[in-house]
Parts: sequence; C-alpha cells; structure tokens
Amino acid sequence: MSQTPQKRRFLPVTGLRYSYLRLPVEKPPSAPGAGWKIGVFIHAYYETELASLLPYLSNIGAPFRLFVSTDTEAKRQYLDGLLRPLYGDAAIVRVFDNRGRDIAPKFVGFRDEQRACDLVLHLHTKKSTHNSKLAGWRSFMIDSLLGSPEIGASILDLFAQKPELGVVAPRIPAVVQSAVKWGRNYCRTVYLARRMGLRLERSLELDFPSGSMFWARSAALRPILDVDLTFGAFEAERGQIDGTTAHAIERLIFYSAERAGYRALHVGASDDAEPFETPVGVEDLDLAYARRSSDSPRIDDRPRSRLGDVWTILKSGAFRHADYAWLHLSSRYLAPIALPHYLLAGEKKGYRPTPFFDPVHYAARRPQASGGNLFAAFLRAPRGAPACAEFDEDWFVARHAEARDAPSPWAFLNDEGLAKMFDPSPGLSLSFVASAYRGRNKRLARTLMKVFERRRGDGKLSCVLRKPDLKAHQAAFRDRIELRALAEGPAKRPWLVFVQTNGDHPAQLHAPERSYDLMLNYYHEPKSPPPPAEHVFVQNGTKTTAIAKLIEERPGLFDPYDYVLFLDDDIDLSPAQLALFFETMRDNGLDFAQPALREGSYGSFPALFHKKDSAGFRRVNYVEIMMPALSRRALAAVGNCFSQGISGFGVDALIGARVARLFGPTIAVVDRVTARHERPIDLEGGPLYRYLSANGVDPGVEMWTVLAENHLEHGLSETDKSGN
Repeated sequence: MSQTPQKRRFLPVTGLRYSYLRLPVEKPPSAPGAGWKIGVFIHAYYETELASLLPYLSNIGAPFRLFVSTDTEAKRQYLDGLLRPLYGDAAIVRVFDNRGRDIAPKFVGFRDEQRACDLVLHLHTKKSTHNSKLAGWRSFMIDSLLGSPEIGASILDLFAQKPELGVVAPRIPAVVQSAVKWGRNYCRTVYLARRMGLRLERSLELDFPSGSMFWARSAALRPILDVDLTFGAFEAERGQIDGTTAHAIERLIFYSAERAGYRALHVGASDDAEPFETPVGVEDLDLAYARRSSDSPRIDDRPRSRLGDVWTILKSGAFRHADYAWLHLSSRYLAPIALPHYLLAGEKKGYRPTPFFDPVHYAARRPQASGGNLFAAFLRAPRGAPACAEFDEDWFVARHAEARDAPSPWAFLNDEGLAKMFDPSPGLSLSFVASAYRGRNKRLARTLMKVFERRRGDGKLSCVLRKPDLKAHQAAFRDRIELRALAEGPAKRPWLVFVQTNGDHPAQLHAPERSYDLMLNYYHEPKSPPPPAEHVFVQNGTKTTAIAKLIEERPGLFDPYDYVLFLDDDIDLSPAQLALFFETMRDNGLDFAQPALREGSYGSFPALFHKKDSAGFRRVNYVEIMMPALSRRALAAVGNCFSQGISGFGVDALIGARVARLFGPTIAVVDRVTARHERPIDLEGGPLYRYLSANGVDPGVEMWTVLAENHLEHGLSETDKSGN
C-alpha cells in the first residue's frame, strides 16, 4: 500500500464533508450547449495571468461570449490587445473600481450581461499571495471545470439533461477545506440572504464554491443579482482575507441556486479523493448534490418593503410621473401623487408606469415576481425579463449594438432610444406612432402609454403600431365590400346628389320637382323597398369606400354629371337649396365646395359655418367629407383619392390639395346655401367609430397617416383668391 493513503487515513477530518461527481462522464454528447447563450466572466486583476487561462476556454466546446473585467485603463488596453485578435467583438473588456475582488465586477459590473445568458462560467486570475500553500489552487479549480474537452462537454450535458441543476463547482482542495466555514462572515451573509428572501441559521451546513470559480445557470444566480448591489456595497481593497461583502456573497452561491429552485454540486477530474470527499458516478448523481432538502434554508416570502420599491423606482428615473397623472389622474399637475397611486392601485389595474413596462404581461410571464411591486422587481432585473409585448430585446440589441454596453437594453431604450426614435421591436414603428397618433417630441411617451392602454380594451385591433398593419386592415375592409345594384338608369339631369343612407335620409330629397338626379347607397340591406331614385346600390362599408367602389366598378357612372354632391344622410337640405348650391358652383367656376353649416349644426371647423357678411361664398383650402361636391373635371382628376382611406378622415384634405394644385383656388364654402348637420361627428364611441374599430380602422390614425404621406398640414381655413 502506498504511503499517501496511509497518511490520509490518520488525518483529522473536520469541517465540511461532501461528495463530488467524477468527470468526464463516459459518453459526453457530440454537440453540447447548442442554442444556449453562454457567457464566460473573468476578472483579470493580474492581467498577465489571463493568457494562461485562455487555452482552457477551447474545452467549452460551444460558442460563448467573453466578458473580462480589470481595474485600470492600462490593464484594459493590454487585455484588449490580447483578446481582440482571438475573439474579436465576442470579447468585452471593462474597467471597474478595485472593490469586491472578482465578485463585484461580475455581480455588479456585469450583472445585466449575466442575466442575458443561459449559462455562465466564473473564472479569475487568482493569486493567493498571503499563503504559498495555495499556489496551485487556481489550476486545481480550472482543471475540475475545464480540464479537457470531455469535461467541458460533460458539464454542458449535465445542464442539458438535469433541469434541476443550477451550479457546478470544483472540488475543494485539502488545504482549503477547513476554511469552508462562516468565519467572520455570518452576520453579513445573513443580511444579504434576507434581501434574497432567505433566512439562514448557523446550524445549516455551509457549502459553497470556495475560490468563486464555477459554472451556473443564470437563473440560479438571479436571487443574488436581483439584490441590486452597487460597488459602494463592497469594501475598498486592503488585502482582506475574510469578513467582506465579497466573502459573504461567495457563501451565498449555493443558497442562491436553492432559492431559485435549483440544486448544486461539486465535480472533479480524478478519483484521488481526500478523506472528507466521496467520488460518485453520474448514476448516483443525487448523492453528489450539495445539500438535502431538510438542510436547506427557509424561504422568507415576506415582500420587500414598499419604501424599498419606492426607492428602486425613483432611483431608476423610469417612472413617467406627469404622463401617468395626465392619463390616469386627469391632470399632469397631479404628478406628485402619481407614484403613490401606481403603487397602491395603478399596478393592480394594469396601468403602465412607463411605455415599455406592462405589469400584466410581466406578471403572466414572471409569476415568481409577485408579492411585491412588479415594476420595482423588473427594475432590479431588467435584462432578459419580459417587460412588455412591444419590446423585443434580442431584435433591438441586434440593431443597436450600443445597447449592449448600457445597464440593460431596456434602460437604453427608455433613456435614449425613445428620444432617438429607435423602434423597440419589428411590431412597433415609433415614427409611425408619432405621426399617426400625434405623439411628437416630448409627448411620444405619453402617446405610447395612451395607445397601449387603449389596446388593452376593444381598441386593440384599430390601435395599429405600424403602417403596414393599417394598410392590411384597410385592404381587408375593402375586400369584404360587395356592390349590388337595385336600380340603375341613364342620367336625366346635369347634377347628381349621392346619399349614403340606411333609409333614414330626408324624404324631401325625392321631391318630383328636383333639379338633380338622386343616387342612394345603402350601407346595409334596405328594411323596406327604396323610394324612387335614378340609382340605388347596396354595399357594406362607408361613404368613402362606396364612392371608391363605384368609381372602380362602374367607370363612367359619374361622367354625365357636371357636379356631384356626396351627402351624409343626416344633412338637411331642400331641393331648392340644392339647386341654388349647384348654380353657385357653376356660375363661379368652383370645383370643390359644400354648403355652409347652419347655426346649431355639428362641425369641426369654424370656417365651415355660415357668415352673414359673406359675398355668397368664401374660398377655403378644402371642405369636409360630410357633404363635398366636385365638378366633373375635378372628380375625374382626383376621384382616386377616395381609395386612400376607409373613414374619409384626411381624404377631404387630400382632395383639396390636389384640386388646388390642378385647378387653382376653386374650393369654397357656399354661404348662399346653409345646411344643418343633425348628428355629432363620430370621433370616438359612436356606432361608426365602433364599426370601424372592430374592423381595425381608427379614423384619427387614418387622417394623420394620409396627411403625413402627402405632406399636408392639418386644419381647414379660409384662403384668398390666390389660394393663400
């Protein structure tokens, strides 16, 4: 028998006893880690030692990104020069304060990068200068974790095959075993554990990856990452060997995995076990797990204090106080109470505190975050978290590389991307929203919050977020229209009155002595036989789509008429008034006109209302879709404008602009004739609005989109003879 085993037999065994899994496994997979996001995090305080670690990384056997930290700019330049030729953009080197040894740079400096990974590997250029017996410790740990391609493949396979596995740590060398204890770290560790939601007791068996090198699922480290530590929580470097925040966090690694629902184990690359170790094979993996459930710490399910949530939210600067108050409290002047309202009531109602955080979406996908304020929980762990349906983190980062260097891509979007109009996902165009919902400049965040709030209800289909979606809804609406003629005849008179009706239009329009032909367009099947008219059609849709459909499917239908007036069915005009209106258009060479609105009518623009001191008509830049009349030449030239919208909003302004460009200032409101508009304009909530909304069309969005596409200004106003 060799002398070495005899010496071990009589060694006093104190402290931790544990089992470890022998690596490699007999048949590691040929392609481990496929599709995983693997991050290798190395703290290189001793920068020249990094070169000796790099060959081991090839044993990972799968793609990875390399995140290296150090403490001076000179070291960073050296490391960058070393890594850039080998890894290119896959390696990131950053400088952090010399606090917290290797722990703070990883759990604070690269906190969000770890959250974005599936698996992480923690290494560092360790030198235990205070004890010469520890000179081989670093190599011992790395050999356990990456000693060969087979070991690397075995560890990745363990994570793939064992979903309960959260942390893989190296064996503990004999010279370190006695130091695996609380030491002067118990109180500090208990404090941090409480912040993780755990309650520790001295009687619990302590085990941890001594030396802080290990593999882990990112999810297993989230309880520590979510504590949201800063570099200020770590002591300034003075050569301490115990009793620091870094030492406390090191002792929490396995506890963090347990808090997240995972298990931890040690692994080793040989059978030369120490007396306190027991090697096991993969068939006995359960024996290698670091702790049994009976030895686990108690979970403290008490929610974080509301004061802590307030501090987290205020510190982030992400809460939109004025916008929230304007949207949910009716006044931006109530901004000082916006956050209390959100904490006490708003989040429960699903209100958004900022455009790109939806508490309903987040809670549904992160149920473990419930019990405290969801927004505060998200802010503590924003990277990779499901903030809302409208933010696609991977898509966003792929298009904005600078987001990788921000605290998180979400924070970059919130702080800079919104102002720069960076789209957060392929399903949302900020430039379109800014244009279609009038959310330019500082109001864009408020507009987004309003739009997202409307999308929670019945308006989701009509609150489109991209122009292609609007165009698709418009096309689908037109495809459902079926045109059917109930009566068609030749033109008998020089003028035509088109009425969009459900059968309730004024009966006086059918007077026998009328000087115009009459066209009825029913937007649903008539309830009774239609009264006599030269033309009668039935087609579902709106007045605008009806006109466009007739121009498309009945070419030449309007050609015989000198003027055509397109009326809503709630316009009160007598046959005599209509004759005077057409005569005024003819005598003054008008191409686009409407009767003036009588006092008491519903209308959007003051310029459309009757003026007593008028000379008979006033020139304007356009007239409204409720009752526009067009000359033969104008209708032939601009009739295709009716195909530009469904609701007609914005189409009238487009017609006015094109008529003015083609024929000059021949657009007018005719004060000689006054009409009464009987019903309120259906901007929101009425039957037409509900009908359009159910089909994915918002009149306001249509209007602003038409204006933007054609570079037109909003507003109907009077002009002079030159059109200005």
